[in-house]
Amino acid sequence: MRLFLVTALFGLCGLSAASADAYKQIKDFEVSCSLAQTCRIQTLAKSPEHPAVTAFSLMRKAGPDAPLDVVVSADELSSGTDLGFVVDGKTVLSLPLAKASHSEDSGEYSFAGDADTQKLLDALRNAGKLELTYASKAGEGRSSFSLSGLVGALIFTDETQGRLKAKDALQVKGEGTSPAAQVREISAIDDIPEAIRGRFKGDGSCSFDDESRFGYGGFDADVGEGVHLLALPCGEGGAYNQPFALFIDRDGEIDPLALPAMSDEGPTTVSQAWNIDWNQPARVLTGFFKGRGIGDCGGLDKWRLRTEGEGPAFVLLEARSKGDCDGDYAGGPENWPAQWPVGKK
Repeated sequence: MRLFLVTALFGLCGLSAASADAYKQIKDFEVSCSLAQTCRIQTLAKSPEHPAVTAFSLMRKAGPDAPLDVVVSADELSSGTDLGFVVDGKTVLSLPLAKASHSEDSGEYSFAGDADTQKLLDALRNAGKLELTYASKAGEGRSSFSLSGLVGALIFTDETQGRLKAKDALQVKGEGTSPAAQVREISAIDDIPEAIRGRFKGDGSCSFDDESRFGYGGFDADVGEGVHLLALPCGEGGAYNQPFALFIDRDGEIDPLALPAMSDEGPTTVSQAWNIDWNQPARVLTGFFKGRGIGDCGGLDKWRLRTEGEGPAFVLLEARSKGDCDGDYAGGPENWPAQWPVGKK
């Protein structure tokens, strides 16, 4: 679930930039959408008190006719068991656990979307309760989930992904067509273009002690005319800060991209941005470095990617900082004292 942590970081510090990533809680459901508009619609088990299956999620990537995956978060379930989906007392689907991909790190069982998952969604829309039946090490079990807020969560997901009134919408269907995905998630080092992959392995400048820790919101954004912006986690960050390196890919020719910045001595450039957010329509990148975990100090920068003229380059739109870690959020990072433009409040 690390792809959604960037959203959480911005939510905690109060940023409100209009961007591809989004979060909303609607009654008993939470919707978290990554920078590439992959959305997770999740609800937690209401009973029993300590269930083996703790969460039920629907996941969908952006782009026309993307399938709807089913994800179940659970302690280790018994191999060979089936998951039963009981909607308002009626069993509407049974999925063999062997059909799922299992992540030991997250404890999630993921079922690829198909006609069965669409059948399940059709049953859930007008229901009040979902129960999952299973066999775990503790024996036969049943987890109960409220469906309050599901319809609103489906609408919010359609809105975020641009599917409202599209033929493949989850809820508000019409005759329209969903937009093509312009941002692709890069969640593993093996998904990085080979030309720069070595930077993220071994002794590379952006390497990781544990390569499985890479999956923290990297993306490939199509910015037009054969040019792509790559934003990739660069080394293991701390508890609340993650650095990203930026690259420009021109038809397979990949170069690092520097970022203009303000220092105490004056204008400078940096090679990384922290805890990023990306607004694809506006081509605006936001970075927020947290001086400490609660986010009451640090620095906020905004850049626009300019593709016209002499070639792709970032322009510094805004730089703000607050050095005193005094428990005063001072209206949030977007209201902190401005370093750039000079004289801006």
